[in-house]
Amino acid sequence: MRPIRWVFAGLAVLGAIVTWAGFAARGSSPAATRPLVFGATLLLLGALGDAYLWLWTRNGRLLIGVDRFGVRNAFGREHVWTPDQVGRLVDVRILPTAKGGSAQRVIYFLRPDGRTLLMLNPNAWSGDAIDRIVQVTGRPLEQPEPMTRAAFAAAFPRATTWIGRHQNVTVAIGITGALVIAFAILLIQR
Repeated sequence: MRPIRWVFAGLAVLGAIVTWAGFAARGSSPAATRPLVFGATLLLLGALGDAYLWLWTRNGRLLIGVDRFGVRNAFGREHVWTPDQVGRLVDVRILPTAKGGSAQRVIYFLRPDGRTLLMLNPNAWSGDAIDRIVQVTGRPLEQPEPMTRAAFAAAFPRATTWIGRHQNVTVAIGITGALVIAFAILLIQR
């Protein structure tokens, strides 16, 4: 978790430097406010990203009891379930494309109707904690062959949301929204 925090901290520092430079050059022309806006955006994104990851490392926990299990998120909110709410446990490796690539491992706790109850990224938790939470459910851990997102959605149709099945479209919509906001800010400043 530490390397990604350094990335966000670096963004915040870079944003602070560019913001400072933008303030210093602001009086020379209206176009000089662009670095100010860009720097302030970097500063805000870096600071918010780092703050969230700090909160997650401080508050995020797996909750494991004798007859219950759950998670506590970055903001301290707890979600707790009983083993009878779990229909299947699937430990799957999702490939980015059909041609292969580095697979992302995810453990899905599926309800009896096939919808996702909980998704765990095993990289974020110790192997012992993952083993204990799986043991509390009393269900066998299914480990299918690595598959693409589309193959996973076909095999487990109710386990993923629209956003989960169309991640590229979701990212494109997000980037488009950010660009529209950036252009609107630039047009307002003229």
